[in-house]
Amino acid sequence: MQCSTIVINDKMLKSATKFNEKSRLICLDGDKILVAKYANLFMLPGGKRQQEQSLKECLISEILEETGNKLTENDFAFFKTIDIWTDKYEARDFSIPISRHTKTHYFFTKKKMDLNRKRNLTEKEIKGNFSLQYISINELLDILSIPSNTEKERLYKLELLTIIKSFLKYLTNVDLHTHTSYSDGEYTPDELLRKAETEGISTIAITDHDTISGLKNINNKHKIEIINGVEISCKYPTGRLHILGLDIDYNNILLNELLNKIRQYNINNIENIIQYLKRENITFNREDINDLLNKQNNINRVSIAKLMIQYGYVQSVDDAFKRYLVRAYYATINNREGISHDEAIKAIIQANGIPIIAHPSSLNMTYKEFDDYLKQLIDSGLMGIEIYHPNMSTQDRKDYMRLIEKYNLLFSMGSDFHGENIKPNILLGNHQVDIYNNPQFVLNYINKRKK
Repeated sequence: MQCSTIVINDKMLKSATKFNEKSRLICLDGDKILVAKYANLFMLPGGKRQQEQSLKECLISEILEETGNKLTENDFAFFKTIDIWTDKYEARDFSIPISRHTKTHYFFTKKKMDLNRKRNLTEKEIKGNFSLQYISINELLDILSIPSNTEKERLYKLELLTIIKSFLKYLTNVDLHTHTSYSDGEYTPDELLRKAETEGISTIAITDHDTISGLKNINNKHKIEIINGVEISCKYPTGRLHILGLDIDYNNILLNELLNKIRQYNINNIENIIQYLKRENITFNREDINDLLNKQNNINRVSIAKLMIQYGYVQSVDDAFKRYLVRAYYATINNREGISHDEAIKAIIQANGIPIIAHPSSLNMTYKEFDDYLKQLIDSGLMGIEIYHPNMSTQDRKDYMRLIEKYNLLFSMGSDFHGENIKPNILLGNHQVDIYNNPQFVLNYINKRKK
């Protein structure tokens, strides 16, 4: 995870009179966070590490003492460390303010704490009126914004405010539209997931074009939350119509049968594009074409682009699309074979998934035309619209959000990431909007239905 340590300095101190190292726990329940109050100071549950303890042992011990809940190391994961340096700390065991360095390691858990269990508080905690409660994050942020009466209170508030804002940013850095090498992406599923973890993304959906093979070939354990998905190509007379299926059962028989059917259609469509390219004086050996068509992975225009690079016709995938393959797609669109949106949506629903129309601006419709067509999609079972996508304008997003409100739909967001060598200008992750706890955001809907 990027920027795993946040340093807060009042002054750059080479050393401090006192050093503390702590482990604390981030524990959410919907829009509420578990907070401790001790000696009129707000903090997250946890406490000081003893010399013989590891950070995880410290956390497990402190949570058992403060809440009565027993955690194992598999119940939580590291999030961030906050280093605070100050030369004005009001310590209980010193008569004057001292310099202090506190290093606090924050972990997060999805496990809800039962606050009715018997606790084993210390005499200091009892004397300091130690208490625990789940409090609304917005309410807590309001409390933390109130001016502090003492320097000690200011430091505690500053640390808590910093970690909450950092964690909310992490939670909202999601990407629900990505591709791997099993369709037209650059990275294998494991490589993509490692990249997402490195870039601080909390949740990712793998949504390869017309295949779920990538989902079946994730070989390593990953800490990131993975949403099983697919992006199904549908036949449409103008533009490109893609339906995302999120949170699918990729073993569903009907879905797999449909994807096999699409694969046969794709072979014919690729043959049509290859025939079109001949008119542009771009030809390939039949043996290479057969190798392409017999690939186990999904075949598509990126597959042709890579063959064009191999033959020296273009320098990159992006170059192939700009010079030839976008034009080839529209030149052969009337001869394309494909499935209807109704087939795609019904297969996704059959697989217990959530059907979302991807990047609707690619349909090349006016607002009114899309509004009319959206009614047909909803009649088939469509549940939402992808409204945050790199190809959309600010006005597009406003228009689609109006339709989401009008028809009470879900909304989704995704980068449509393929890799730096395929779509150089598209970054992994959400860099646009705060969607924390919005009930119409599809990920919040998914998490709610899993409970």
